[in-house]
Amino acid sequence: MKTLLRALTVLAIGILAASLPAAARTGVLLTVKVPFAFTVGDTAMPAGNYIVERHVLPSHVIIRNRDNGASVIMLVGPAPGYGPPQKARLVFSGAAGRYRLEQVWSADVFGGDQLVQAR
Repeated sequence: MKTLLRALTVLAIGILAASLPAAARTGVLLTVKVPFAFTVGDTAMPAGNYIVERHVLPSHVIIRNRDNGASVIMLVGPAPGYGPPQKARLVFSGAAGRYRLEQVWSADVFGGDQLVQAR
């Protein structure tokens, strides 16, 4: 009986994992060159080449600088403007040399991720 229960549990987990879109699971969303310094939450990040990874459970992104290895993890929620997949991109706010990362969008996921800023 325990063997049957264990087999059914493994099968259920496998079906659940297979039903998630590939991009909704853990993985690299995009690699990008950011030509200016910016902040992610309270962390200052220099201009450079970045890898952005999306993770679920809990929903968060990891922004990693490929040049110096610095990284930051931020919780995310759904970004306004849910709709069909668009071009993968990072959305920044700010001006005059002071930019803040606000959103991360993937080319193959409906909607984007809004970074949760500490208050």
